[in-house]
Amino acid sequence: MIISLTKLTPFEYAVLLTIIANCVVLALEEHLPNQDKTVLAQKLEKTEVYFLGIFCVEASLKILALGFVLHRGSYLRNIWNIMDFFVVLTGSMTIFAEANVDVDLRMLRSFRVLRPLKLVSRIPSKDEEPAHIYILSVSV
Repeated sequence: MIISLTKLTPFEYAVLLTIIANCVVLALEEHLPNQDKTVLAQKLEKTEVYFLGIFCVEASLKILALGFVLHRGSYLRNIWNIMDFFVVLTGSMTIFAEANVDVDLRMLRSFRVLRPLKLVSRIPSKDEEPAHIYILSVSV
């Protein structure tokens, strides 16, 4: 059931729209000296939790559908999924650490710029069959 859910076109479009919205938010961020933040930057920073939640749900559904790593075709056997998992993991670490520990983890937040690369993984090559397109997009 989860495999069929992750292969549905509405699921794919929802993920693509989330990626595009996240790209817009990343583009609108302003980085000022001394960690000063504009009103817009403060509002945009609050959206990070929602984007991370959506990407965590996407990764979780795909892990449940494909398996994690042990068999052929599993989630971490795809290079795009490895990158996606790394971005979700570092994003989670940043949010949980900033909430619980007084540590500056801005370096980990820089990995968020890898999220737009997920759009590249959605573009099929000429050699791929339509079924493979679904597998690639499900695994990202």
